[in-house]
Formats: sequence, C-alpha cells, structure tokens
Amino acid sequence: MKPSRQIKYKRRQFITFLVILSCILSILQPANQAKAAKKPVVYAHAYVIMDANSGKILFSQNATKKNYPASTVKLMTALVTLDHLKINKKVKVTKKALKTIPRSASKVGLRSGSVYTVDALLHMLLLPSAADAAAVLAKASCGSQKSFISEMNKKAKQLGLSHTSFDNPIGLDIGDHYYRTYTTAKEFTAIARFASCNPTIRSIISTAYYRVPKAKGKASFVIRNTNSFLTSFSYNHKLYQMIGGKTGTTRAAGAVLITSAKDTKGHEIICAFFGNRGRAQSNKDIKKLLDCTFKQGKQGKLDWTKGYWDVRYRDSNDIIQKYYNKGLLPVSNQFYPTKKASQESLIDMLNTLTNASYQAIDADKKMSLLTLAHILYDDPLSEPTPTETTEPNDSHDENTYTSNSDDTTDENRVLCSSYIDYATMTDEDCAVLASMIKNHLIPASLGKKGAHNITKEELVLIADLLNQL
Repeated sequence: MKPSRQIKYKRRQFITFLVILSCILSILQPANQAKAAKKPVVYAHAYVIMDANSGKILFSQNATKKNYPASTVKLMTALVTLDHLKINKKVKVTKKALKTIPRSASKVGLRSGSVYTVDALLHMLLLPSAADAAAVLAKASCGSQKSFISEMNKKAKQLGLSHTSFDNPIGLDIGDHYYRTYTTAKEFTAIARFASCNPTIRSIISTAYYRVPKAKGKASFVIRNTNSFLTSFSYNHKLYQMIGGKTGTTRAAGAVLITSAKDTKGHEIICAFFGNRGRAQSNKDIKKLLDCTFKQGKQGKLDWTKGYWDVRYRDSNDIIQKYYNKGLLPVSNQFYPTKKASQESLIDMLNTLTNASYQAIDADKKMSLLTLAHILYDDPLSEPTPTETTEPNDSHDENTYTSNSDDTTDENRVLCSSYIDYATMTDEDCAVLASMIKNHLIPASLGKKGAHNITKEELVLIADLLNQL
C-alpha cells in the first residue's frame, strides 16, 4: 500500500526540520570545540598525559584506576634517598642489605664490601633498575628498609597522594607477595612531575649509558637505560625531545613507562603509561600519544603552558611564570633561580621586566642588595616612585628622595639596624637601603644582609614589586 500524499508531506517536513536543526547546531557550536584535541586508541590498563608546567591533565584513560607501578617505584626511592644523603657520599654495600632482595628482582651484581657514591648507586637504580642498588640506598638512607618504606609513604602524603602506597623500595607487587605497593596513573604522574624537578634525578634519567666506577671486588662496567626512547627506539626528534623517565615490568603491572618530553617552545609533558600488550607495543602506543599531543599542541588545539622546570615547586613560580608568558624572560628549559649572575646580566633583566633604564655600577661584579639599592635610588632619571618625598631645595635635585638632616639620617639608620652588616654601612648606604624598605621593595625571603648577592629569582621578585609602585 502506497503512503498517502499527507504522510509524504509530513515526512519531507520532518527531514527539512532535521537539516535546519543540524545547521543551527553547527553554527552555535563553540569554535574551540571544533578544535577539540583527539586522542589515539592504545592498549593500556591506564595512562595519563600531563602538562608538566601546570600539572593539568591533557589526556587520560582510567586515570584513577588502581594499578601497580612496578620499578617506576624507584623514582620515589631516589627522591627519599636524596632527602637523606648527599650525592657525593660514599656508601658501603652490606650483606644485610643484599639479603633483603628477592631472587626475582633484577640486579647488577653488587658485592658486599664494595663502596660506591650515592651518585653511582642512583645511576644503577634508575638506568638498569637495579634492585640491589635500591636495597643498599634504603639501608644507607634510613638504617633499615622498614624505616625507608615509612619515609616513602610519608613523602607520598606530602605530595597529597591518597591512593598510593609502598611496601618495598624496588617495585615488587602482588606477584611477589607485596600487597601494599600500588598507585593510579594520575597520582604517579604527580610523583614523576615532582621527581623531574630534582636536578640530580632529571640528569640521571636523561642518560643513555653510564660507566659504573670500579670498586672493591668488582671491575668497572657499563649500564644502559631501560628506557629505549633514549637508546634504540625511533621517534620524531623534530617534533619533541625525550627527557627521560623510568620503566617497570611485572605480570600484574604490565609494561609501565613514566617518561617526560619537551619541545623547543617551552612546553613539557609527562606520560604515565601502564601497558597491557608488552614492551614493544607499549613503546609504539606511547609514541602515538606523544606524537598526538605535540602535533595538536603545535596546531593550537591544546590548553597547555610554557615554563621552566626548575621553579615549578618554588614559591616564586607564579611570578616568574607571569613574566615568562609575557615574553619578558627567555624561552629556555631552565631558569636557574638561585644563580647569582653579574650586575650587567641582572640589570638587563630588570630593565626588560620593568621597562626602565637602570645602569650597572660594576658590570662584571655580582649584585649585592646594597648595590641594587644604590642603582635604584642614586640615578634621578630612573628612580622608583617613593612612598615619601622631601621638599626640593637649592642643593638637591627635585627627584632626590633622601635628606641630609640629622632626623632623616637617624630614621634611616633605625630602619637598617636589623641588618647583620649594619655597622659597616655609610649614611648613604642606609639612605638608599631605607628607601627600598619604605617602598616595600625587599622580598620577605631575602636575608637581612646588605652584602647579600641577589639571585635571578630574587631579582624577578624585586622587579615585580617595582612594577606595583
């Protein structure tokens, strides 16, 4: 039976309505939604791609699912070790430490009585994933493996991780009857982000090969990084550069890799990947994710940030990041916040940040707090606006903010009296330093010493205070 004309007409009306509705929805769709980043299909128990600079998760799958971290645990082992031991400290391998290692764990064959530096042991820990190095470092750091494990869990709590637990420093799990070592992809990415800001760990995990020095009873030998992205696995070096990370493999965990990578624009990401198809497939899948992330970032489809890895966990990070994003600080992998640069270098930075024209007093020398005070307040053409001024007279330029009166001198000396080297300061020193104090141009983190040499980080903080005048 043929449909009636009325039914055909209603059907055409309905189709027309759907077409019009589709057009309206496409017009109303936000522009950024059209650019939404897409993630590839991979074989994994879970994974997370994090913007290392902001801590924001860009892509994820089963991010909060309970997983076993395997030997990536050794990143936490390294962190706790460096909380307790200096890098050049010599550590003796003991039978007691070696007895704590299960037979199934991978080892480099350390021998009792041999002595290595913490640096060498950390290379053995993080490159070939040596369980014997983990045991020796745990014993040397805290006296016993039990105390060391307690410190690992304390560190996890300090990082705000509520779904991460450790019961050994090696990364063994339920397959070896260790039931309290577990995490999530999201939380272990946070551990990796923190670890990647430690200069010692960052340097080691980016190393492809390392020669372990000879020790008593054992000749020198070469170790190789198990992260094959640094040795044999091919990827697009023009798109991004692998920084490094940590591998791990157990039956329960699968093929795990926590690794970070960066581009030349100041972006850095961390990938925590818990694979379920073996190491070869996992590497292919990780490459897919990294390629996808950096390609879409390059196309402007990602909400990620630029920044310096060595200031992420410092109180100055937000301020330094602000000027970095404005293009007033150089695009670089590292900021070196505690570096005490020359006057010329710091004044160039200050002028860029404040749009001023200050001049160094002695270009090649370091910049002390008092020197900076003289630079800021001795030059009438570039002085900051003061909180208080004195009336100009015949002997003073109208932009001079100090007075030779006894009252002003006394006031300045009172303001400077809390400084350690106050007794060596001249009246002129006290005048310019007092001007900085009155104008709140000295960060609270700066010590009470006029001779203190200004760091790059402190210079940015002072520049920010100047901009607020």
